[in-house]
Amino acid sequence: MENFPSDRELLERAQSGDDEAFGLLVQVHQAKLRGFAARYLDDSNDVYDIVQDAFVDAYRHLDRFDLSRQFGPWLRAICKNRILNLFRSRRVRRDVNLTIIDDALADQVQSEEAVDENFVDRLVAMRHCIQKLPDSQKELIELRYNVRVSVKDLAETMNVSAAALSMQLMRMRHSIKRCMQLRLSLKPSEETEP
Repeated sequence: MENFPSDRELLERAQSGDDEAFGLLVQVHQAKLRGFAARYLDDSNDVYDIVQDAFVDAYRHLDRFDLSRQFGPWLRAICKNRILNLFRSRRVRRDVNLTIIDDALADQVQSEEAVDENFVDRLVAMRHCIQKLPDSQKELIELRYNVRVSVKDLAETMNVSAAALSMQLMRMRHSIKRCMQLRLSLKPSEETEP
C-alpha cells in the first residue's frame, strides 16, 4: 500500500498551486468538518453548505496558512466563524422574534383543548422580556433553547468555561423571570411598551 502524503506535504503542494493536493486535503478533512458543523446545525443542507464554504475560504486564504500549525484546527475555526455568521444572519432575518415562543403559542392555539390564557400571557410576557435583552443575550437564548446547542459546545464556541456560561444563562433566566413577574402583575392600563 502506498503511503498517503501528510497534511503538511499536501499543504505545501497546495500553497504552490497544486489544486489536486488541496482536493486530497478536502477528502481527508471533510467528514470530520461535517461532524463538527453538525454539532451546531440541525439541517443537513446547512451542514454541507457551511463545510463547502469553509473549504472555499480555506482555499482562498491558503497563502496565509502557517505550515508550522495544524490544518484541522484552522479549518474548524473557519467553519465556526461561518456557523456564527449563519446564526447572525438568521437572527437578523427573524428580527429575533423568538420562534420558539411563537411556535409554543401556535401549538397552544391549535390544540384541541381550551386555550390556557395564563400560559399565553406567560409566553407573551416572556417574549416581551427577552426582546428587551441585549442582542448578544438574545442570540445566546436562540442558540441554547431554540437551536438546542449544548452548554459545552456553546462555551467552546465562545471561548469561555461551561461553568461561566451556565452561570450567565442562570442569571439571564432569573432576570427574565423577574421581568415576567413584574409584567404579569401589572394591570393592562399600567403596561408601557418601550
